[in-house]
Amino acid sequence: MGLRSIMIFSFLCIFGVPTTIPNAFASPIEQSNELFMEGKRAAKYGKLKRAANYFGQALKIRPQWGLAQLELGIAKYNLNPDDPRSLQAFKMAITLAPNNPDAFFHLGFAYKENNECDKALSQFNQALKLQPNFENARFHKALCLESTGKIQKAINMFEQLSGPTFNHIGALAGLARLYEKNQQLAKAEHALIKLTDIHPKTTIYY
Repeated sequence: MGLRSIMIFSFLCIFGVPTTIPNAFASPIEQSNELFMEGKRAAKYGKLKRAANYFGQALKIRPQWGLAQLELGIAKYNLNPDDPRSLQAFKMAITLAPNNPDAFFHLGFAYKENNECDKALSQFNQALKLQPNFENARFHKALCLESTGKIQKAINMFEQLSGPTFNHIGALAGLARLYEKNQQLAKAEHALIKLTDIHPKTTIYY
């Protein structure tokens, strides 16, 4: 590698631009797959800006790749939840891959975190139509139901999640919280006992 190449490579490393150069002899699909996997590896180690760059490069090769759009949205959202480009990426992922429940879930989660629960519920419902046992979609839907005052519906969903299929810690905490608010103290205590049996170090905040 010549001096000029070394300088360019160092610049790319320092400023977080993807440094993997796809094999020029590989097909476009192989090149985009290579960039996508580099993005996944970068995201795994918390290098979110680099991950977003890799996913963006993969999309330049395959602009209709819904999964890459979704991963781009996740990386951008985790970098900055207020970045509107993450919502755009989630919406594009849904357009490109309308049968992927994860795309609906992540758009719903972004809406929920922005206190737009009506929009979030619509997305969670779509995710659950595609994957009825989608645990995170059920849980965050229950939280939205609670925050919009649909207490009994939230309790019903928390109860489903606290059963033997899921044993969801957050759902048990939600049940304890809502039972106590409804003055159903015996049920609240039962939920807390079950919760501490599963996870003894759990601290409950109301």
